[in-house]
Amino acid sequence: MTETAAAASPRRIALAAVGALLVAGLLLVGVVLPAERGFDPLGTGAALGLLGLAQERPVTLHTEEYRLDQAELVIGPSGWLEYTYRIEEGASMLFSWQATGALSYNFHSAPDGAPPGYAESFDAQDSDRAHGAYTAPHSSKPLFEVSTVEACSWRALTSWKNSTAPSRLTGR
Repeated sequence: MTETAAAASPRRIALAAVGALLVAGLLLVGVVLPAERGFDPLGTGAALGLLGLAQERPVTLHTEEYRLDQAELVIGPSGWLEYTYRIEEGASMLFSWQATGALSYNFHSAPDGAPPGYAESFDAQDSDRAHGAYTAPHSSKPLFEVSTVEACSWRALTSWKNSTAPSRLTGR
């Protein structure tokens, strides 16, 4: 025996459509807007822990212009150099450098007010290149320190913001 479903009346279809729209509207206001935009009129985003999702943005716009610094230097046998920057807490720097030979390098910073000779090291190794990003945990003077046994050429390209001080080079 075959059962056939009764055809839905236009009234039932309209009620189902209105019900679906209400559910979609509640989900939009209660879940999507708090998660995507941080707008939480019902308080459900906070209750469900969704507001933190709206904080993470893949693009951050800045009003200050990034500085761009480029240097190509020759380091003699048993030579060394320090390339120093001035960066405020929370500011970031992109860096990329390459050498014609292996170097021992150390990327570190000295927080404002630190005693002479104090430094926090972030990366130290032997390599002929490094690329990365640095976000200052405190206002400081981060610097690249490189040394070599044999003569080589070192080329650096950096971009940073939130500083009016020029980069500074010391070495032999």
